[in-house]
Amino acid sequence: MQQANLAAQAVLARKDASTGIALIIFCQQLGGAVFVSIGQNMFANKLANGLRPIPGINPAAVVDTGAAEIRYVVNPDMLGKVLLAYNGSLTKTFTAALVMACLFIIGALSMEWKKMKGMKHGGPGEGPSKPGAAEKAKRRRSILRKMMPSLLRQF
Repeated sequence: MQQANLAAQAVLARKDASTGIALIIFCQQLGGAVFVSIGQNMFANKLANGLRPIPGINPAAVVDTGAAEIRYVVNPDMLGKVLLAYNGSLTKTFTAALVMACLFIIGALSMEWKKMKGMKHGGPGEGPSKPGAAEKAKRRRSILRKMMPSLLRQF
């Protein structure tokens, strides 16, 4: 969680660092709140859809029951099918989380790379900076824009 704050401090000027860090913390908190809710909703919907074809199973009762108590709510001869549906909904939810994590890497790759070793207190203007780092960051951004134009138009 701290790497983003350190990167903002290394790349941004001293007067912009506090705004950048506040924006990063806001996005991290908002993203956590929103995507936990999205993941829960996705899991519940996929589980309910996976349980509908199984006769004699009430999808709402299974969704409301936790994973530890599922064996006590479901008939033992239907337990295998219910567990398969449960596993499928968990897999879909984790796959969506993995896709989102991979998409967020694009933002990290478009940021300027700097070594913080030897950087003095006070921001990037006072410490040693690698020559050509800004040009390399621009080159990486242009490559990413060519690779994924529809996603990077937002940046």
